Amino acid sequence: MSNENQIGTLEEMTKESFLKRPEQSMEAIEEYLLNLKEENPQKADLLTVKTTKNKNYLEQFKVAITHTSLMVFLMSIKAASIANASVQSENEVQDDVQNVISQIQIDFDKYVREFLMFARQDDKDIYEMRLYYIDGLTGEQLGLDKINEDMYESRTERDIAQQRANLQKNKYDELRASLLKQYKETKIHLE
Repeated sequence: MSNENQIGTLEEMTKESFLKRPEQSMEAIEEYLLNLKEENPQKADLLTVKTTKNKNYLEQFKVAITHTSLMVFLMSIKAASIANASVQSENEVQDDVQNVISQIQIDFDKYVREFLMFARQDDKDIYEMRLYYIDGLTGEQLGLDKINEDMYESRTERDIAQQRANLQKNKYDELRASLLKQYKETKIHLE
């Protein structure tokens, strides 16, 4: 069984998230509504009413926000995997997290197709939420280019780690830009 199969489909990961952390999607929606309220209080109030009064819409919104956060997670893992494979030192000992990430093979295009398939039903509110997260969560904002310099014994190790972190941030931003472009292309009528 490959590692790709172990992480499952977007739908499977969403179901697992709902089972193991049922409150997480509601917390994410509440956070989104708070952020939206700062930018556009009237729109936030309307969306709050819409998700409160229409349980089916609330469920659709919960799935959409979970899919979006999973895509951010998958982009960061894919970017880390590429960076770890590209930047290695003969003397470097990878930590446990880097070893696990290096072994995960993600067919990101498959996840993009699945994401876009589920997104076909998106209305303007869900579309704007997805854009808010996909467009707003850059590699820099996530701190993908930051390292803890104290973890490295030599300048060479720190330089290699920084090179890997910079590459991870750049690859993440490339994946994010590609997903954003493809998603926007499917939703041109909502622009």
